[in-house]
Amino acid sequence: MSANSNKKVNSRKGIFIGISAVIVIFALYFTLFYPWPGQNTDLSGTIGGVEKAKKYNAGQISDKDVAVQEGIVQKLIQNDKVLKIINDPDFQKLASDNALKQKFDNMLTNAVANALKANQKTADELKANQKTADELKANQKTAD
Repeated sequence: MSANSNKKVNSRKGIFIGISAVIVIFALYFTLFYPWPGQNTDLSGTIGGVEKAKKYNAGQISDKDVAVQEGIVQKLIQNDKVLKIINDPDFQKLASDNALKQKFDNMLTNAVANALKANQKTADELKANQKTADELKANQKTAD
């Protein structure tokens, strides 16, 4: 029996030494020869050969980049007289009247249409003046 138990112990020792040797070989391979991240500069994260996106690289915003309005609406909302009018039940009744809203919309639409017509008339006059100026320049060049 002791010979049998010696064979088992020796066989277990052999298996243990074999497994230990394999572990040491793997450890040496991974520490000495395996390419680790950071050694190759082309790698980024876990995907090799992909560069980080170069977006959102705008510089710091300055005072010139920010357009601040005068805050007319804020001034109106904070004005006590305007708040009193807005909270007045008679004003709220007028504001909820659909007929009055329609009249106001028509009035506003007509005002915009009239402004566009006036702008078109002005644009036509400017074009005519430019044409006249171009003709005068052409006539002056031919006269010289």
